[in-house]
Formats: sequence, C-alpha cells, structure tokens
Amino acid sequence: MLQFEKILNANKKMLLVSTSLVVAGCGTAADTSYDSTAPVSAPVVAETHMDETGEFTVGRMMRMGDRAWGRRDPETALRFYSMARAKNPKDPTPTIAIAEVMRKTKRTDAAKDIYRQLASQFPKNVEVHSGLGYTLLTEDKPYLAAKSFEYAVGLDKTNARALGGLALAMDTAGEHDKAQEYYRLAVKAEPNNLTYQNNMALSLALVGRTDQAIAMFEVITAHPKATARHRQNLALVYGMAGKSAEALRYSRMDLSENEARNNALYFQALNGNADDASAAASEQQARSAAKIAKAER
Repeated sequence: MLQFEKILNANKKMLLVSTSLVVAGCGTAADTSYDSTAPVSAPVVAETHMDETGEFTVGRMMRMGDRAWGRRDPETALRFYSMARAKNPKDPTPTIAIAEVMRKTKRTDAAKDIYRQLASQFPKNVEVHSGLGYTLLTEDKPYLAAKSFEYAVGLDKTNARALGGLALAMDTAGEHDKAQEYYRLAVKAEPNNLTYQNNMALSLALVGRTDQAIAMFEVITAHPKATARHRQNLALVYGMAGKSAEALRYSRMDLSENEARNNALYFQALNGNADDASAAASEQQARSAAKIAKAER
C-alpha cells in the first residue's frame, strides 16, 4: 500500500487535494446535491402566481431565479432574487441565494460582505454561517471557515451541510482524523449525498487508508447518480494503492486512451516508479483531473 509519506516526498499532497476534494453542500439554489435532481416544473399560468396587486409573489420570483441559475444564467437569477428580496426584506432566503450565486461565480468579496451582513441580522440562521464558511474555504482560510461551520453546527448538530463543511475545513487544514469524524456525521444526517461520501473516502486515502477508501468508492460508483468525478477519484485511489490495472480500467471509462495512459504514468509517479519524463506526463493528467472535478461542482 502506498504510504502517505511517499506523496509528501513527491510533493503531491496539495495536488491531490486541489484536484479531488469537492466543496459539498445542498439546501440553496447555488448548491448541487448529488442525492437529488432539480424538479421539473409544469408550465406556469402567471395569474396564479400573482398577489392582489398583480405582481409576482416572492415564491414565484424565487422559482424563476432558481430556474435561471439551473441554466447557469447568474445575472438573470440575481435579478429575480433581488426582486424577491425587495418584496420581502425580512426574509433572508433571497439574500442567501444572492450570496450563493456570488460565491459560485467567484465574486468572493461580495459574497463575504453579504453573508456577514446576514449574520448580524439573522444570527441563528444555519445557512448563513455555513455559506460564509464555504466562501472562506474558497479563499483557502480553513481555520476561519471552521469557526463559521462550528457556529452553524452549534445551532443545528444534525445539519449535513454544516457538518460536511466543517469536515472539509478540517481536511484542508490537515486535521484528517477530525475531518473524518464530521464526515461520518454528515453522511449519517444525509445518507444519500454522494459528495460527503466522496470527500470522506478521499480523506481516508490521504492518510494512507486506501483499502477503506477503495471500498467506499466502489459503493459510491455503483450508485445510479455516480459521476465521472467519482469514477476518476476511484482510479486515483487505486493508483495510490499501487493497483495500476484497476486504476487504468476506471480511467478509461471517462477519458481518452491517451489521457488514461497519462493517468497510468501519474499513478506510477505517485508510487515512485516513474522518471522525470513520466512526471511531466503526470502534470497533464492533473490538468485533466482538475477539469473533471470543476465541471461537476
């Protein structure tokens, strides 16, 4: 079995984290949960979604914003969420949705400002503190993020999104044992969410427990909603364990033959079996892995 120290010696730890760990979460329009699909709405009769003044209701505007965001049209989504906020400024939901769009479109400073304003107005809202935590993670501030997640967990000890975020913050900070405790709680709270399972399996792999990670990924990849990212993460862990044939088999499921062979060289490099030329090929594989991971977020 590949020991974690080999990855450190090969300067691969951060590469593995950056190309494989995924920020998890669900509960707002901007977060995609792998245990559900977006609802398909029936054609809307506008009159049934208007109030007594003839204007769209808050719920109707939120649904229109959600659909726009589902189509990856952030500016239209923001317009509808802003309309909903103006109609009912006492409801934090539209503003949370705005902050999430800002976070997911890399307008991090704006997202932080919104979340902090929300935290002062709605200090007991779990989604607000979790959203700030995920935003801080995008800035590589795991300990600050952990404080936000800990506050959220203090408000609701069974909130899967807060637990999964706290686990990810601990993992990013290198505290893998603590991370795994929180991943288990997140999985218990939301058993069908593949993201928390995915991240826990990777956390196990990062500390050299590749057999357990492989067992988890084999279950994950058998799920009907498993994605290319999950299969390629299994290939990565097989490669870390020195099981080249299995790693290559999973690489070929989603990648071209050339990319799959570059993966094989990368896995050899992880195990200290490749020369400098192979290491160069591993960088190409890393870019391919990152492309897959980002496409699924």
